[in-house]
Amino acid sequence: MPGGVVIVGGGQAGYQTAASLRTEGYDGPVFLIGDEPGIPYQRPPLSKGFLLGKQNHSQILLRPESFYQSHRIELLAGVRAIAIDRIALKLRLDSGVHLNYDLLVLALGARNRPLPVPGATLEGVCYLRTLAEAIEVKQRLEHAQQVVVIGGGFIGLEIAASARMLGKSVTVIEALPRLMARVVAPAVSEFFLAAHTAKGVAILLNAQAREIHDGKVGGTGKVQGVSLKDGRQIPADLVVIGIGIEPNTELARAAGLPIADGIVTDELLRTPDERVFAIGDCAEHSSKFAGVFASSQVRLESVQNAVDQGVCVARRTSSTSACRWPDCREDTTAL
Repeated sequence: MPGGVVIVGGGQAGYQTAASLRTEGYDGPVFLIGDEPGIPYQRPPLSKGFLLGKQNHSQILLRPESFYQSHRIELLAGVRAIAIDRIALKLRLDSGVHLNYDLLVLALGARNRPLPVPGATLEGVCYLRTLAEAIEVKQRLEHAQQVVVIGGGFIGLEIAASARMLGKSVTVIEALPRLMARVVAPAVSEFFLAAHTAKGVAILLNAQAREIHDGKVGGTGKVQGVSLKDGRQIPADLVVIGIGIEPNTELARAAGLPIADGIVTDELLRTPDERVFAIGDCAEHSSKFAGVFASSQVRLESVQNAVDQGVCVARRTSSTSACRWPDCREDTTAL
């Protein structure tokens, strides 16, 4: 099969790379591979408008199917990349197909960090990162009355707010002393604590789940509540876990690429293999702005980061001019 640019990952970063390649004038083959079925979609609405029924599936698509056809982007959905042959410049898919590449972009994303407590696999215990998971949570919310959210970060609080707007009793369990402690200042944590509490969400700080249980000896298999390490019992007929994500690095590791907190790249998002880039949630890039911390490498989990990095790689591929992210910008509304 022909070479060109092969992008592994159908999320925001992968889509943006493919779209920006065409915007920047790249005329070679572009392949966009996603392991989820269907057309690439936006993740942020999943815990907000989609969960509340204000947005349907078609409204959260990054672009309609016709966009990929008109821009000559070969979309391979529901397909998983399983091996990279960096010498032969080939990518092997679980369908048995081998794709040749001139440039390989790893936009592998991340997965939910599992909660390591007994009962975490009971019926009614959910995560929310993918469309399929959002559909399940939405369906279960229709019948649930007592919702427990484990994790007081962005996703957890968005789910809590949505569930409360639907009239559910909601409790948020956060292990740290304040909400969103990893990403915001204490004053911001206090603001959101007050805002959620005012809406009727119960916030438990410095609280850790010890067990998720089904309430009966012998078990019913359906979640009934959460036991905390301090002995408190929180009733629940739906538990949603949102304690962070883990970058998907296995494909890169198996190909011999360096891994730290993510796939290691330079400031231009290149791995040590000049034909392989890594971007988005899975990538750890060199940054002069991170030098004030212990490491000059940083991995960012945000839509804007995914967009910027996709644009940067596209410009590097389509032009001989140097692009030094994050100075590389474009008006993505024009895509």
